[in-house]
Amino acid sequence: MADQGWTIDNVAHTITFYNAPANGAAISVKEYAQGAVNASDIWALGAWGPKTGYPGEVEYFAGRLWFAGTPDRPQSIWTTRISNFSNFGKSVPTADDDAITATLSAKQVNAITDLLPLKDMVMLTTGAEWKVGAGSNNVITPSTVSFSPQSNYGASSLPGLVVGDSGLFVQGRGSYVRDIGYQFAVDSYTGNDLTVFASHLVQGHTIVDWTYQQTPFSVVWAVRDDGVLLGLAYMREQQVMGWFRCDSVNGFVESVCSVTEGDEDAVYMIVRRVINGATVRYVERLKSRFFSDQRDYFFVDCGLTYDGRSSTLAPGATMTLTGGTAWTSEEDLILTCSASIFAASSVGDWVKLYDGSTTVDGNPGVRVVQIKAYTSGTVVTVRAIGDVEVSYRNTALGTWDFCPLTFSGLSHLEGQTVACLADGNVKPRQAVTGGQITLDYPAAVVHIGLPIQADLETLDINAFGQETVRDKRKAITQVSLIVNDSRGAKVGKDSAHLREAKPRRVSDGYYNPNSLQQDLIQGYIDSDWDTTGRIFIRQDDPLPLTVLGVIAEVSVAGG
Repeated sequence: MADQGWTIDNVAHTITFYNAPANGAAISVKEYAQGAVNASDIWALGAWGPKTGYPGEVEYFAGRLWFAGTPDRPQSIWTTRISNFSNFGKSVPTADDDAITATLSAKQVNAITDLLPLKDMVMLTTGAEWKVGAGSNNVITPSTVSFSPQSNYGASSLPGLVVGDSGLFVQGRGSYVRDIGYQFAVDSYTGNDLTVFASHLVQGHTIVDWTYQQTPFSVVWAVRDDGVLLGLAYMREQQVMGWFRCDSVNGFVESVCSVTEGDEDAVYMIVRRVINGATVRYVERLKSRFFSDQRDYFFVDCGLTYDGRSSTLAPGATMTLTGGTAWTSEEDLILTCSASIFAASSVGDWVKLYDGSTTVDGNPGVRVVQIKAYTSGTVVTVRAIGDVEVSYRNTALGTWDFCPLTFSGLSHLEGQTVACLADGNVKPRQAVTGGQITLDYPAAVVHIGLPIQADLETLDINAFGQETVRDKRKAITQVSLIVNDSRGAKVGKDSAHLREAKPRRVSDGYYNPNSLQQDLIQGYIDSDWDTTGRIFIRQDDPLPLTVLGVIAEVSVAGG
C-alpha cells in the first residue's frame, strides 16, 4: 500500500497530497481563524518531558533498551524496539518486535527504583520486588508482557548491583542489604538479609553509595552516611558472606566506584579530609595486594610511592663507576649515568649497584656508594661504603637503585603523622613538614601515607575438647596464628595488652628485611583468669597480615 499523507503550506494555504485521493473520497478541511494560523488540534503530550519528568532508570535487556520510573508515571516501563535502541515505534497491527509501554498495577503505588537484568528482568520498587514475565516461549512482546510479585521488602533509591546470577539491593530506608536470585525449588526470585549477622554496622545509618569489585576478591564496597567504608565479601555459590569496616585516619568517604584495569577491578573513592586546617577532597585508589617483591607492598592510606629502581626510574640506563686507584672507601670516585637523574639535592643520597653475582645470604651482589658532590645530571662524585670489588670497576651496570634520603611531594599530607615502609623495612612515624620527610637511611622503594590500624577479635572461647567452658574461668597464655604472606602482628587479651609476635627468622639473614611468613606465627599473651577468653590481634605496621586460623593454648579452672 502506498504511503498516505499530505503536506501543508502555511503561506499559500494549500494542501499537497502524497498520492491523489481515490475518486469520490471525502476530504474534510477545517479553516482556522487568522490568529490561529500554524496551530493544530491534533497533538499529544510526550511520555517524558519537562512537565512529566524523565525516567530514573535505564537498562539493556533482551535486545531492548528499557526505561522506567518517571515522576508522572512511577510504575510504568518503556522499551525500544528489538535491536533498535532509538526507535519507540509501533505497528498496526501490533508486531512482536514493537516497542512496549506497560504499567504495573498493584495494591499500592510503589515507584520503580531500579531494574535488575538477571535471568529475567526484575523490577525493584519502593514496596516490593517484581518479575517482568513473558509468554510461553519466554519472549517479551507487547502482547505477552506481564508482572508477578516476588517479595515485599521494598528497595531504597540506591541502584542495585548484579553479582553473578544474583542481585543485591538496599532495603527501603537504606539500612539493610538483601540479595535476590532465582530459586528453582520455588520457581521464584528470593533472597536473604545479608546484614543479619552484622546489624551493628548498619543500624542507625544508611548506605549512600556502593560498588562491586569482582576481581580479585568478590567484595561489595559500601559507603555509610557517616563516611565509614564497609566491605562485604560475597560469594553466594560458596555460601560465603562476611562484613568488615574500614576506618581511615582523618578520612570521610563520600563516594566509591569500581573500574576494570588489566586483570583486576580497581576501587576508587572520593575521600574528604582536613589537611593543615583546610577541607580537601582526594581521589584515592585501593592498591593491589599481589606482588612478588615485598618492597612493593602498599599498606597506607592516601599515600604515595617513590620507586628508584633502574627499571622504573630510567629503563635501559646504565651506571659506570670510574676514577679509582685503590678502590677503597676513602677514595673519591666518579659515577656516571647514561640518563640524567641527579640534582644538586642528591648530595648525601645513595646509589646501589648490582653486578649480577650472588653473595651474602643468597642475595644479589650489591655495592653501595654515597654521593658527595654534584657535577651534572649525569655525573656525581661518590664514596663507596666498603671496598669496591673488581666486578663494579669501569663497568656499565644495567641494574641499580637510586636511594634518596629526603622525600618531597607530600604537601597533600602537610602536618599529618605518616607511616613509612622503606625497602621492606618499617620506619618510625613522623610528621610531614614542608611537604617532605627525611628517613634515617636512604631507600630505593618507599611508601609514605597515613597509618592503617587493622584489628581482629575472636568470640569468647566456648568449647574445650568436648566440654562447654563458657561459664568457667580460663586463661590463654599462647596463641598460634595460621597466616599467609604476612609480617608483623601483635596479640593479646585486648587492645590494651598487646605483644609483638616473633617477627624474624634465622633464615632471613642480616641484610634482608624480615621475610613474609607462611603457616604459623606464635605469640605470648599476658592473660588473666576470666570467663571471656578472647584473643585480640592487631596490625598497625604498613605490612600485610592475612589470618587463616587462630589456635589458642587454653587453661581452664576446675569446678
